[in-house]
Amino acid sequence: MNQIVNQIVNQIVNQIVNPIVNPIVNRESFVEPTVSGTLRASGVELSDEEVVREMNAGYVRAFMHSDAEWYDRHLTADFACILTSGAVVDRATFLANARKEHTTLSYELSEVSIRVYGDAALAGAMGTWRRMDGTTGRTRYIDVWIRKDGAWKAASAQLTAVTP
Repeated sequence: MNQIVNQIVNQIVNQIVNPIVNPIVNRESFVEPTVSGTLRASGVELSDEEVVREMNAGYVRAFMHSDAEWYDRHLTADFACILTSGAVVDRATFLANARKEHTTLSYELSEVSIRVYGDAALAGAMGTWRRMDGTTGRTRYIDVWIRKDGAWKAASAQLTAVTP
């Protein structure tokens, strides 16, 4: 009996608790929400917070895989990003940069916060990264998501370098 209970507890921890406590970007587990918020693969209806959380994870995965097409589908026409340097880039520049290969090997999220306000939402987190040359760092970000015509799109992003 104890073995069965331990198996159930381990399954719950691995499938439910760990992804919440330590969300690491994982391209394979992401299923893109449809306009209504229903996940295509499972048919499960998600709350707005869950949809924005998935879109936030997709945003980071797109960065890790230089997936400019993902961004092209999920950014508003007037999207702007404030980089850690303070420079502001428009949508076209952001997409051009997204197409370039980068040197980031890993990007782990912590302190993920999703706040929904009707048809607007804020997604923020701390990202801890490691580059090919061995350098590491942390970046705090906040993204503004807007629901337009039933679909969530990123309207703005701001990145802040966190000093050790």
